Amino acid sequence: MTTSAVANKLVGYCKQGQFAEAIGTLYSDDIVSIEPNGDPVKEVRGLEAVKQKTADFNNMVEAVHGNKVSEPIVGDNYFECTMTMELTFKGAPRSTREEVCLYQVNNGKLTRKEFLFYPHVPRLKTIKKPLAFKKTGRYYPPKKVSNSFKVSVEV
Repeated sequence: MTTSAVANKLVGYCKQGQFAEAIGTLYSDDIVSIEPNGDPVKEVRGLEAVKQKTADFNNMVEAVHGNKVSEPIVGDNYFECTMTMELTFKGAPRSTREEVCLYQVNNGKLTRKEFLFYPHVPRLKTIKKPLAFKKTGRYYPPKKVSNSFKVSVEV
């Protein structure tokens, strides 16, 4: 199967929410799956590990409210698409997860997938002690943090 054919099949499966079917038919046995820094699992290798990671993700989700997937953009043996999922994670409010999905195809199978998104972390509401500002124009945490340093978190 060509890269374009794999890309179109994957996007079709994803638009229908048929992720398990996509994994079972399009992923190679030695696939590598990469998530951004800050995600609980950064990298897994192998089809069975990807299936387990997918099951673990599904167990964290209380409800899926919607799913949108763009048409793929293909170049050589790579393609990318964007995915937007409207989700409610267990114990959390409803949220939107937007990501860029980058895939590599070899011998008609997906051998690498990388999801690029900003991991969901609580937003900082207030900081009681200011961060140090250096000449570079970037903020850095203070070198010594006392016990009085408190952060209020909005969930």
